[in-house]
Amino acid sequence: MGLSGRGALRILRLQFEPEQVEYIACCAKAELALASLEFYPHYGVTHMHLFKEDLIHMSISNIINAMLDQGLANSRSSRVCSGYSDKDMLNAGIRRVLGQHVSGRDFLQHLEESDVEKNIAKASYFDALKSSRREAMCTEVAAEWEFICRQVSNWASVDYLADLPELEGFKVLAVDGHHVSHACHDPRDKKGATASPCELFALNLRNGLMSPYTPVAWSGSRSHEIPALRQRLSLPPDDPEINVGDRAYVDNEFWVCAANSNSPRHLVTRTKVGMAPITCVEVDFDRNDPINTGVTRVRTVRFSNCSGMWHIVNYTDPETEKQYEFLTTLNLADGKIRPGTIVYLYKIRWRIEKVFDNFKNDLLETKAWASGKSALVIQASFTAMTYNLLRLIEALVKIRGLTDKKVEIKYKKALDIRKKVAETKGRTIHPFESIIPRMARISSQFIRTIRNHFPSPVAISGLLPTFRTKLWAYM
Repeated sequence: MGLSGRGALRILRLQFEPEQVEYIACCAKAELALASLEFYPHYGVTHMHLFKEDLIHMSISNIINAMLDQGLANSRSSRVCSGYSDKDMLNAGIRRVLGQHVSGRDFLQHLEESDVEKNIAKASYFDALKSSRREAMCTEVAAEWEFICRQVSNWASVDYLADLPELEGFKVLAVDGHHVSHACHDPRDKKGATASPCELFALNLRNGLMSPYTPVAWSGSRSHEIPALRQRLSLPPDDPEINVGDRAYVDNEFWVCAANSNSPRHLVTRTKVGMAPITCVEVDFDRNDPINTGVTRVRTVRFSNCSGMWHIVNYTDPETEKQYEFLTTLNLADGKIRPGTIVYLYKIRWRIEKVFDNFKNDLLETKAWASGKSALVIQASFTAMTYNLLRLIEALVKIRGLTDKKVEIKYKKALDIRKKVAETKGRTIHPFESIIPRMARISSQFIRTIRNHFPSPVAISGLLPTFRTKLWAYM
């Protein structure tokens, strides 16, 4: 794919302040501007190497605008609208989620009575939430938004699974459904009931970013998560993938076929009650490896309703002495993946519930914005984009040496108490509680700081003293 000098300057203007564009254009004169661009075949468009380095020197609102421009440039469904443009809609969606508005009318009234915000006609706003074209546009922009956040996370060396080298090359996702209350005007069935809107989300356990996965239920449509998940996973992944989910996601033949495809996709879950393998082969493992602490047995098994092999890991928690049985399509027989890693992945699967807690209590996303599938997908896209913005800013301040020390200190104190209680009972805490980095919930204090400075023209670098105060101590 080629790009003219004029096209390069157009992209520069989308992503940089005028003085930065002038400087780059003068120094690079088109050739160097082109050389500083990298092509990504997945989207067929360009990304700027300098982009992530400049984010720290941009205000929050400018970061949002630059990322939205990047997303729209990569969207095949974006169109020019004279009234309520795609850019206006995207900006409004992020502002609504970050602003904790309890309803669409509440948000529109806020815009109307604000001196700095652009008014949006009520009909245009709610009609856009029902548009299938806008739904596709928001989905595409959300994917590009996550891509940018992932690049910044890599730049900041954010990798919560780095201490598990056997997972290198795998995309590891915790998948779960998130329900919200139905919209006010949702149609009711013959019994007077309404469907609870539900969207499947996927949390990347490596970097903490969220993806809106697929809609499950909305007004006039009820479904189980499994059919929706199977449809979502019908296309092969770009990289080998591990899905960590509820035991309800077990579909033996589906997951065996997915695991043995050219682009493998694996499942880690717990066994269902009544699952009875027809063949069973014991697997040796290193009992002296700290990660395998608590693992009592590993087996290669086969079930009557599928042709492939699974592995079962029996585990006794050294802290509580409770027994668990985990199920996976990953190959544990060759010794490349430790059985304790399976236990750990299922344990940290519950991090997605902490994200849902952020959705509910910090972003106040508890009710559907409108009726229908398009509205559900659009709302899920904006919620994930806003959450990923929080993770992006968290990564940016981490680059400057700022982490959430108050949360780290609180967790360490709680862990010390757990250790003492376990010792009194003759038990221990599992080693991975202290040797593997923990993905903490984004603190409410940090989110409030971002919300309060969202309209400010001050760059992230200028807000570092404020972030330091809020990250290092509770108010």
